[in-house]
Amino acid sequence: MFYKITNTQCDIYRKLKSQRKEELKVTEENKEFLKKNIPYKYKRYYGYAAQWARRIPIAIGFYFLHPKEVDTKVWREDTKRAGLYFPNKRTKKGRDMQELIERQRGFSGFKLLDMLGIDYHGEFYCPQMWVEKGIVLLSLDDNHQPKDENIIEITRKELESYFN
Repeated sequence: MFYKITNTQCDIYRKLKSQRKEELKVTEENKEFLKKNIPYKYKRYYGYAAQWARRIPIAIGFYFLHPKEVDTKVWREDTKRAGLYFPNKRTKKGRDMQELIERQRGFSGFKLLDMLGIDYHGEFYCPQMWVEKGIVLLSLDDNHQPKDENIIEITRKELESYFN
């Protein structure tokens, strides 16, 4: 189900917009953190995608540009995916790198559900949220019904129109 919040004066609008602003800020901070702390250049990372349970991208492994330069005391290649490296937790240096990677900040989809006042249990899709053209947009599981009167249900077509 898709929803929008257009009333910029309501509490839920301000909370969600502030939350999304913070998520985007932390996403950039995490990118800078990785750039500063991962000693090798990488073409892409392996990890958590934006807008799901972790709310923002979080890297846990890397596809390095020059894998032959990788220190095997710190990194180990994944046995199933060639070229993908994770910290080697069998060594002190690898555990230190794992600890460093875990310092990336993240947010929880559960926090978003709490902010919306939605009870959750069992299996469900994680909530998604965007702020486009000054409007807060939400995608929620069919079983999650927001109670705030400022949250208005919309069609998929209307949701997509905000991204064009």
